[in-house]
Amino acid sequence: MIFTSGAHLFVLEILNFFEKGGSTLLIKGEPGAGKTTLALTIAKSLNPKTLVYMSTRLSEEHLFVQYPWLKTIGIEVKDFRIGTAGVFIESYVESLKKQGCVIVLDSWDAFSTLLDAQDRIKTESAMISLASTPVSGSKVIFVSERNEVSPLDYMVDGVIVVTSEELDGRTIRRVDLKKLRGVSVDHRVRVLTLEGGVAKLFGTYKEPDYSIAKYTEPVPDKEALFSLGSESLDKAFGGLKKGSVFTVEYTPKVPYSAVRMLAVPAQVNFLNLGRSVFVVPLVGSEYHEFAQHLKRMVKTQAYTQNLKVFEGESPSKESLSDVFLRVREDIEQLRKRSSNALVMRVVSVNRLEGVAEKNELIAYITREIEVAQAKGDPMVFYLPSDSAFCSLIRSVSSLHVRLDVVDGTVVARGEKPYTPFYVVESDVNNPFFPVLTPVL
Repeated sequence: MIFTSGAHLFVLEILNFFEKGGSTLLIKGEPGAGKTTLALTIAKSLNPKTLVYMSTRLSEEHLFVQYPWLKTIGIEVKDFRIGTAGVFIESYVESLKKQGCVIVLDSWDAFSTLLDAQDRIKTESAMISLASTPVSGSKVIFVSERNEVSPLDYMVDGVIVVTSEELDGRTIRRVDLKKLRGVSVDHRVRVLTLEGGVAKLFGTYKEPDYSIAKYTEPVPDKEALFSLGSESLDKAFGGLKKGSVFTVEYTPKVPYSAVRMLAVPAQVNFLNLGRSVFVVPLVGSEYHEFAQHLKRMVKTQAYTQNLKVFEGESPSKESLSDVFLRVREDIEQLRKRSSNALVMRVVSVNRLEGVAEKNELIAYITREIEVAQAKGDPMVFYLPSDSAFCSLIRSVSSLHVRLDVVDGTVVARGEKPYTPFYVVESDVNNPFFPVLTPVL
């Protein structure tokens, strides 16, 4: 199985199912959900001596067009788009005789619907009984478009349901491990993508290990755009124009580490290009501890001279006008030390909400955006999805990415520009940087 860092346990549950004696698996779902891709990916992961694809859907030519990676592993394609149930069963029995064979029946429905209910049950029972014989060690994966529970669900060793639905106008795919005999399943439902014609499954979000953070060479500006600091982010969302607003909106369940992962690379890149960054950090994010790890990613001079972290005081300890005056003074000092007089302003809205009243903050945010645009400074907002300032900040954003949690997996989607869902994981080589996998 092909998987990413957050998916190990989930994928291993499927592999353990076969290793512990499971010999028959039913993958079911509506047309287009991803059943065939999942079945073939699982079959490949079992490293069979022989992989047999018994097809009632695709010719060998079309199969290799849709799944070119199959050419590299060796697969025996049997085309039964025109044929009888008797010939199909005979070929199935012959394939089972091959040592270490994995058979994918796609789809079994095409032949089973030719049988009456009683004959179907008898035939399925015989097929499963033959597959369960330990002599050859063969495995069989049935692919079905019957969503209702049928006798086959009870006869096979495992059942996986694949679904595809529209969420906010975007496709989200899920895999539900309904049954894996002999294997304990802690998290049944997982996000699925079919990128590159290969099934990739994702487990629950894993916190990054910041202890392995390291210096990263900066990405230069391209076509008047500031890089978002990582190839993955630039590919998914583009870059930042001078004076533009980049908003990372997040729902309450999204971990702060995932929120940072979308915007910190741009800050690191700005610093390593000799520019300055001013940060109003997330409330409760223990930024100073986080900053110690950040120190390893940027040049020493940039960290000590070009980065300013502002936490602010409540109005009872310092007047609001004094707070904002101090912010402007800090930014102008950073501007003098910036290589091209640019300062990236990173503002966590949840911290501002604890400093001033709504109307005062609206006036302040509006004014600061105008100043940033005039100076050419890019602005980054960390925006809680339940904030009273959502409408204002969304309206002025040229780049707007929203983070959410789906079945334990953190996903991002571009609102401006519009993009599909991306699964968000930390790069195993540099935890401050994300790996974004499109949910296709």
